[in-house]
Amino acid sequence: MPSSLLVDAAADFTAGVAMVRLGNRLGYIDTTGRWVITVADDAIEDDTPL
Repeated sequence: MPSSLLVDAAADFTAGVAMVRLGNRLGYIDTTGRWVITVADDAIEDDTPL
């Protein structure tokens, strides 16, 4: 993961992606630090502890 990518919380990588939280933004990044999946609705809650 590049050092320039700062997130509030992150899970471990699984299958080449990791769940991350940046402010109200929740999604997945790949091993290069690029967002590959983002949640479009900030109202969506996730039970995964980050």
